[in-house]
Amino acid sequence: MELTPLQKDCIKKLADADMRGKDALLGLLLVEGIGFFYCDNDPINSIEMGKLNCTALKEMIEDLQNEIQSKLN
Repeated sequence: MELTPLQKDCIKKLADADMRGKDALLGLLLVEGIGFFYCDNDPINSIEMGKLNCTALKEMIEDLQNEIQSKLN
């Protein structure tokens, strides 16, 4: 998947403002977005998710968080 020029510019400006690398910021946005969309969003939380889906999402979020931490250190 490729980011659009506008998305790339937005990521760059946010990363510069937050004094992070572009990859780290994009990873943080992915983690937060996935967590919000699948875990924090009330309309979606009201839908019963299968145990397999929930476990897979939690593992994906943990992997992204670990990758971000390793890049920040």
